[in-house]
Amino acid sequence: MTGQTEQVVIVGAGMVGHRVAEEIAQDSNLQVHLIGDEEYHPYNRILLSEVLAGRADLHALTLPEPHHSVQLRRGSGVVGIDREARRVLLADCDELPYDKLVLATGARAFVPPITGLEGEPQHVHVLRTWDDCRDVTARATNAKHAVVVGAGLLGLEAACGLRRRGVPVTVLDLGDRPMKAQLDEAPARALSTALNNLGIDLRLGVTVAEVISAYGETVAVKLTDGRVMATDLMLLSCGIRAEIELAAAAGLEVDQGIVVGPDLATGDPNIFAVGDCAQPPSGMTGL
Repeated sequence: MTGQTEQVVIVGAGMVGHRVAEEIAQDSNLQVHLIGDEEYHPYNRILLSEVLAGRADLHALTLPEPHHSVQLRRGSGVVGIDREARRVLLADCDELPYDKLVLATGARAFVPPITGLEGEPQHVHVLRTWDDCRDVTARATNAKHAVVVGAGLLGLEAACGLRRRGVPVTVLDLGDRPMKAQLDEAPARALSTALNNLGIDLRLGVTVAEVISAYGETVAVKLTDGRVMATDLMLLSCGIRAEIELAAAAGLEVDQGIVVGPDLATGDPNIFAVGDCAQPPSGMTGL
Protein backbone atom coordinates (compact mmCIF):
# COMPACT_ATOMS: atom_id res chain seq x y z
CA MET A 1 0.00 0.00 0.00
CA THR A 2 2.64 2.47 -1.09
CA GLY A 3 1.80 6.08 -0.25
CA GLN A 4 -0.97 5.07 2.17
CA THR A 5 -0.91 4.53 5.90
CA GLU A 6 -1.67 0.96 6.92
CA GLN A 7 -3.74 0.48 10.04
CA VAL A 8 -2.22 -2.12 12.37
CA VAL A 9 -4.29 -3.18 15.38
CA ILE A 10 -2.58 -5.06 18.20
CA VAL A 11 -4.93 -6.87 20.57
CA GLY A 12 -3.29 -7.20 23.97
CA ALA A 13 -1.26 -4.51 25.73
CA GLY A 14 0.95 -6.85 27.71
CA MET A 15 4.71 -7.10 27.40
CA VAL A 16 4.60 -8.77 23.98
CA GLY A 17 1.98 -6.45 22.51
CA HIS A 18 3.88 -3.44 23.84
CA ARG A 19 7.12 -4.69 22.27
CA VAL A 20 5.49 -5.35 18.90
CA ALA A 21 3.97 -1.87 18.93
CA GLU A 22 7.36 -0.33 19.69
CA GLU A 23 9.05 -2.22 16.87
CA ILE A 24 6.60 -1.60 14.07
CA ALA A 25 5.78 2.00 15.06
CA GLN A 26 9.20 2.98 13.71
CA ASP A 27 7.70 2.58 10.23
CA SER A 28 6.06 5.90 9.35
CA ASN A 29 3.78 4.11 6.88
CA LEU A 30 2.03 2.31 9.74
CA GLN A 31 -0.57 3.64 12.17
CA VAL A 32 -0.45 1.39 15.22
CA HIS A 33 -3.34 0.88 17.64
CA LEU A 34 -2.54 -0.98 20.87
CA ILE A 35 -5.62 -2.23 22.73
CA GLY A 36 -5.60 -3.57 26.29
CA ASP A 37 -8.50 -4.70 28.45
CA GLU A 38 -6.80 -3.71 31.71
CA GLU A 39 -7.14 -0.15 32.97
CA TYR A 40 -3.42 0.17 33.59
CA HIS A 41 -0.55 1.26 31.40
CA PRO A 42 1.35 -1.79 30.04
CA TYR A 43 3.45 -3.35 32.80
CA ASN A 44 5.93 -6.17 33.41
CA ARG A 45 3.84 -8.98 34.89
CA ILE A 46 6.96 -11.09 35.50
CA LEU A 47 7.74 -8.79 38.44
CA LEU A 48 4.38 -9.20 40.19
CA SER A 49 6.03 -11.44 42.78
CA GLU A 50 8.31 -8.51 43.64
CA VAL A 51 5.22 -6.45 44.42
CA LEU A 52 3.87 -9.30 46.52
CA ALA A 53 7.16 -9.32 48.42
CA GLY A 54 6.89 -5.58 49.04
CA ARG A 55 9.95 -4.74 46.94
CA ALA A 56 8.21 -2.98 44.05
CA ASP A 57 5.04 -1.12 43.12
CA LEU A 58 3.03 -0.57 39.95
CA HIS A 59 5.21 2.36 38.97
CA ALA A 60 8.30 0.14 39.05
CA LEU A 61 6.56 -2.43 36.82
CA THR A 62 5.24 0.06 34.28
CA LEU A 63 6.81 -0.25 30.84
CA PRO A 64 8.19 2.80 29.02
CA GLU A 65 5.75 4.97 27.12
CA PRO A 66 5.23 3.48 23.65
CA HIS A 67 6.34 5.36 20.56
CA HIS A 68 4.49 8.68 20.26
CA SER A 69 2.65 7.47 17.17
CA VAL A 70 1.10 4.46 18.95
CA GLN A 71 -2.56 4.93 19.84
CA LEU A 72 -3.02 3.17 23.19
CA ARG A 73 -6.54 2.24 24.31
CA ARG A 74 -6.89 0.87 27.83
CA GLY A 75 -9.79 -0.70 29.67
CA SER A 76 -11.77 -1.86 26.64
CA GLY A 77 -10.83 -5.22 25.22
CA VAL A 78 -11.69 -6.64 21.81
CA VAL A 79 -14.76 -8.88 21.85
CA GLY A 80 -15.06 -9.75 18.18
CA ILE A 81 -13.27 -9.82 14.83
CA ASP A 82 -15.03 -9.25 11.51
CA ARG A 83 -12.50 -10.76 9.13
CA GLU A 84 -14.47 -9.94 5.99
CA ALA A 85 -14.79 -6.24 6.85
CA ARG A 86 -11.41 -6.25 8.60
CA ARG A 87 -12.71 -4.64 11.75
CA VAL A 88 -12.47 -5.41 15.45
CA LEU A 89 -15.37 -4.83 17.83
CA LEU A 90 -14.47 -3.42 21.23
CA ALA A 91 -16.22 -4.03 24.53
CA ASP A 92 -17.37 -0.40 24.59
CA CYS A 93 -19.20 -1.06 21.28
CA ASP A 94 -16.69 0.94 19.26
CA GLU A 95 -15.20 -0.53 16.08
CA LEU A 96 -11.70 -0.20 14.69
CA PRO A 97 -10.65 -1.02 11.12
CA TYR A 98 -7.40 -2.82 10.40
CA ASP A 99 -5.21 -3.72 7.47
CA LYS A 100 -3.16 -6.06 9.64
CA LEU A 101 -4.23 -7.53 12.97
CA VAL A 102 -1.82 -8.85 15.60
CA LEU A 103 -3.24 -11.05 18.35
CA ALA A 104 -1.14 -10.77 21.51
CA THR A 105 -3.88 -11.94 23.85
CA GLY A 106 -1.48 -13.85 26.08
CA ALA A 107 -2.64 -16.51 28.49
CA ARG A 108 -4.70 -16.89 31.63
CA ALA A 109 -3.88 -18.77 34.79
CA PHE A 110 -5.11 -22.37 34.74
CA VAL A 111 -7.50 -23.25 37.56
CA PRO A 112 -7.66 -27.03 38.00
CA PRO A 113 -11.05 -28.69 38.63
CA ILE A 114 -10.69 -29.04 42.41
CA THR A 115 -13.75 -30.06 44.41
CA GLY A 116 -15.09 -27.08 46.33
CA LEU A 117 -13.97 -24.43 43.87
CA GLU A 118 -17.27 -24.54 42.01
CA GLY A 119 -18.79 -22.41 44.77
CA GLU A 120 -16.11 -19.76 44.20
CA PRO A 121 -15.12 -19.42 47.86
CA GLN A 122 -13.28 -16.30 48.92
CA HIS A 123 -9.50 -16.19 49.40
CA VAL A 124 -8.63 -18.50 46.50
CA HIS A 125 -6.37 -16.60 44.12
CA VAL A 126 -4.15 -16.75 41.05
CA LEU A 127 -1.29 -14.34 40.32
CA ARG A 128 -1.44 -13.21 36.71
CA THR A 129 -2.52 -9.56 36.66
CA TRP A 130 -2.01 -6.41 38.70
CA ASP A 131 -5.53 -6.80 40.14
CA ASP A 132 -4.67 -10.39 41.17
CA CYS A 133 -1.55 -9.13 42.91
CA ARG A 134 -3.44 -6.39 44.69
CA ASP A 135 -6.04 -8.89 45.95
CA VAL A 136 -3.41 -11.36 47.19
CA THR A 137 -1.42 -8.61 48.89
CA ALA A 138 -4.52 -7.31 50.65
CA ARG A 139 -5.42 -10.78 51.90
CA ALA A 140 -1.85 -11.47 53.03
CA THR A 141 -2.10 -8.60 55.52
CA ASN A 142 -4.19 -10.71 57.90
CA ALA A 143 -3.60 -14.24 56.61
CA LYS A 144 -2.65 -16.87 59.19
CA HIS A 145 -1.54 -19.59 56.76
CA ALA A 146 -1.17 -19.61 52.98
CA VAL A 147 -1.22 -22.68 50.76
CA VAL A 148 0.45 -22.37 47.36
CA VAL A 149 -0.46 -25.10 44.87
CA GLY A 150 2.41 -25.61 42.43
CA ALA A 151 6.18 -25.65 43.01
CA GLY A 152 7.16 -24.23 39.65
CA LEU A 153 9.10 -21.00 39.30
CA LEU A 154 6.10 -18.69 39.60
CA GLY A 155 4.59 -20.58 42.52
CA LEU A 156 7.85 -20.49 44.46
CA GLU A 157 8.35 -16.80 43.74
CA ALA A 158 4.87 -16.13 45.09
CA ALA A 159 5.56 -18.30 48.14
CA CYS A 160 8.75 -16.35 48.86
CA GLY A 161 6.85 -13.09 48.48
CA LEU A 162 4.21 -14.19 50.97
CA ARG A 163 6.86 -15.44 53.38
CA ARG A 164 8.64 -12.10 53.17
CA ARG A 165 5.40 -10.52 54.37
CA GLY A 166 5.47 -12.79 57.39
CA VAL A 167 2.79 -15.23 56.25
CA PRO A 168 3.39 -18.92 57.10
CA VAL A 169 3.43 -20.75 53.75
CA THR A 170 3.02 -24.35 52.64
CA VAL A 171 3.78 -25.25 49.02
CA LEU A 172 2.17 -28.38 47.57
CA ASP A 173 3.18 -30.16 44.37
CA LEU A 174 2.48 -33.64 43.01
CA GLY A 175 5.98 -33.84 41.55
CA ASP A 176 9.04 -35.30 43.24
CA ARG A 177 11.05 -32.06 43.27
CA PRO A 178 10.52 -28.31 42.98
CA MET A 179 10.85 -26.66 39.57
CA LYS A 180 10.93 -30.10 37.98
CA ALA A 181 10.77 -28.68 34.46
CA GLN A 182 13.94 -26.65 35.02
CA LEU A 183 16.06 -28.47 37.62
CA ASP A 184 17.76 -31.85 37.93
CA GLU A 185 17.76 -33.64 41.28
CA ALA A 186 20.90 -32.10 42.80
CA PRO A 187 20.00 -28.43 42.30
CA ALA A 188 16.40 -29.22 43.25
CA ARG A 189 17.61 -30.59 46.60
CA ALA A 190 19.61 -27.41 47.16
CA LEU A 191 16.53 -25.35 46.35
CA SER A 192 14.42 -27.40 48.77
CA THR A 193 16.95 -26.71 51.52
CA ALA A 194 16.92 -22.99 50.72
CA LEU A 195 13.13 -22.89 50.86
CA ASN A 196 13.15 -24.68 54.19
CA ASN A 197 15.66 -22.15 55.52
CA LEU A 198 13.22 -19.39 54.54
CA GLY A 199 10.54 -21.07 56.61
CA ILE A 200 8.57 -22.40 53.65
CA ASP A 201 7.00 -25.83 54.19
CA LEU A 202 7.50 -27.69 50.88
CA ARG A 203 5.45 -30.87 50.51
CA LEU A 204 5.96 -33.00 47.43
CA GLY A 205 3.88 -35.85 46.02
CA VAL A 206 0.68 -34.31 47.34
CA THR A 207 -1.78 -31.63 46.30
CA VAL A 208 -5.23 -30.29 47.11
CA ALA A 209 -8.14 -32.67 46.57
CA GLU A 210 -10.85 -30.45 48.03
CA VAL A 211 -11.31 -26.87 49.19
CA ILE A 212 -13.32 -26.63 52.41
CA SER A 213 -15.26 -23.42 52.97
CA ALA A 214 -17.57 -22.00 55.60
CA TYR A 215 -19.98 -19.14 54.92
CA GLY A 216 -18.35 -18.63 51.54
CA GLU A 217 -14.80 -18.33 52.87
CA THR A 218 -11.94 -20.81 52.46
CA VAL A 219 -11.02 -22.30 55.83
CA ALA A 220 -9.11 -25.49 54.96
CA VAL A 221 -8.00 -27.84 52.21
CA LYS A 222 -8.18 -31.61 52.11
CA LEU A 223 -5.06 -33.12 50.58
CA THR A 224 -4.78 -36.09 48.27
CA ASP A 225 -3.24 -38.09 51.14
CA GLY A 226 -6.35 -37.50 53.25
CA ARG A 227 -4.93 -34.93 55.63
CA VAL A 228 -6.74 -31.65 56.27
CA MET A 229 -4.80 -28.39 56.47
CA ALA A 230 -6.22 -25.10 57.73
CA THR A 231 -5.70 -22.14 55.41
CA ASP A 232 -7.19 -18.72 54.84
CA LEU A 233 -5.27 -17.90 51.65
CA MET A 234 -4.89 -20.29 48.75
CA LEU A 235 -2.83 -19.41 45.69
CA LEU A 236 -3.05 -21.55 42.56
CA SER A 237 0.08 -21.63 40.39
CA CYS A 238 -0.78 -24.51 38.08
CA GLY A 239 0.37 -23.22 34.73
CA ILE A 240 -1.33 -21.19 32.02
CA ARG A 241 -3.70 -21.67 29.12
CA ALA A 242 -3.51 -19.60 25.95
CA GLU A 243 -6.28 -17.08 25.34
CA ILE A 244 -7.68 -18.48 22.11
CA GLU A 245 -11.40 -17.76 22.39
CA LEU A 246 -11.33 -14.56 20.33
CA ALA A 247 -9.42 -16.28 17.52
CA ALA A 248 -11.63 -19.36 17.62
CA ALA A 249 -14.80 -17.26 17.43
CA ALA A 250 -13.35 -15.57 14.34
CA GLY A 251 -12.87 -18.95 12.65
CA LEU A 252 -9.09 -19.08 12.96
CA GLU A 253 -7.41 -22.43 13.55
CA VAL A 254 -6.68 -23.07 17.22
CA ASP A 255 -5.24 -25.97 19.17
CA GLN A 256 -3.44 -25.41 22.46
CA GLY A 257 -2.83 -21.94 21.07
CA ILE A 258 -3.59 -19.94 17.95
CA VAL A 259 -1.97 -21.96 15.16
CA VAL A 260 0.58 -19.93 13.19
CA GLY A 261 3.33 -20.60 10.69
CA PRO A 262 7.04 -19.79 11.06
CA ASP A 263 6.24 -16.17 10.12
CA LEU A 264 3.59 -16.03 12.92
CA ALA A 265 0.80 -15.65 10.35
CA THR A 266 -2.49 -17.45 10.93
CA GLY A 267 -4.54 -19.00 8.15
CA ASP A 268 -5.74 -15.47 7.44
CA PRO A 269 -2.83 -13.59 5.79
CA ASN A 270 -3.93 -10.36 7.48
CA ILE A 271 -3.90 -11.76 11.02
CA PHE A 272 -0.87 -12.73 13.10
CA ALA A 273 -0.46 -14.12 16.61
CA VAL A 274 2.52 -13.67 18.95
CA GLY A 275 3.54 -14.54 22.49
CA ASP A 276 1.85 -16.96 24.87
CA CYS A 277 -1.31 -17.17 22.75
CA ALA A 278 0.53 -18.35 19.63
CA GLN A 279 1.30 -21.95 18.67
CA PRO A 280 4.10 -21.92 16.07
CA PRO A 281 5.55 -25.10 14.52
CA SER A 282 8.33 -25.03 17.14
CA GLY A 283 5.81 -25.35 19.97
CA MET A 284 4.32 -23.23 22.74
CA THR A 285 6.17 -20.88 25.07
CA GLY A 286 5.41 -19.78 28.63
CA LEU A 287 6.15 -20.94 32.17
